[in-house]
Amino acid sequence: MDKKLAVTLIVAAFLVGAVGTGVTVGYFYNRMAARLVYLSETEKAGMNVGVLNQLHANNTTNAIQLLDIELDGSLITLWFFRNEITPSDRDVTLGVLRKVKEYRTKFPHEFDDPTFVETVSNVLSLVDVPGEK
Repeated sequence: MDKKLAVTLIVAAFLVGAVGTGVTVGYFYNRMAARLVYLSETEKAGMNVGVLNQLHANNTTNAIQLLDIELDGSLITLWFFRNEITPSDRDVTLGVLRKVKEYRTKFPHEFDDPTFVETVSNVLSLVDVPGEK
């Protein structure tokens, strides 16, 4: 076998392996991402139905409680993914967190679990202005 043919076969084998691996990883990643989005939207739909049922029954107290729990869940998720916020999304995220902080100042809501309380406090501290407290 001459040297040129050997190099060509090695490069071809590498390319086939790289493409095959890329396609396989992409397939499984897309399935995982789709499942996460699907489950998230399913959970949101279930929560929305619960809130809407409470509102239609004129039970605003329970509707507010459900929305407060959902808001805290979103804050906890944001805390765990805070290092993944891209520079282009940072201003929007911090703007929303400022609104949440204003809301929580007017309408405090706490979990019985101190870890949740601490995590919500941590995520809201991302918008603290020096000297403010």
